[in-house]
Amino acid sequence: MVARMLLCLYTSDYPVYLKERKSPDYPTMEEFMKKGCPKFQTDGFEHEINPLLVHSKVYAIADKYDMPGVQEVCVTKFKVDITNYRELEDLVDALPHIYSSTPPSQTALKDRKSVV
Repeated sequence: MVARMLLCLYTSDYPVYLKERKSPDYPTMEEFMKKGCPKFQTDGFEHEINPLLVHSKVYAIADKYDMPGVQEVCVTKFKVDITNYRELEDLVDALPHIYSSTPPSQTALKDRKSVV
């Protein structure tokens, strides 16, 4: 999540999946991590199957380091289509993290505007 936060600082965006590439000049998370940590292993990234959980984790770490710009990016990426069963299931899985990792004053991810 720290790598995603750092990428967001430099590019105003971050990938959700390890092998996701936005453009030829944009590194994948796997490439970015291997540059800084050559022994980086891609096993055990179970959170990658839930993009909403990734957004909430990046949001929480951006809150910890007081980075409102990164938090805004997370909020814009955190959208749920309630007619899509998979997205609704992802939301239910992400809710415990959203409510436990941010203080009550941080309501952006808890706002109904993210539910479409």
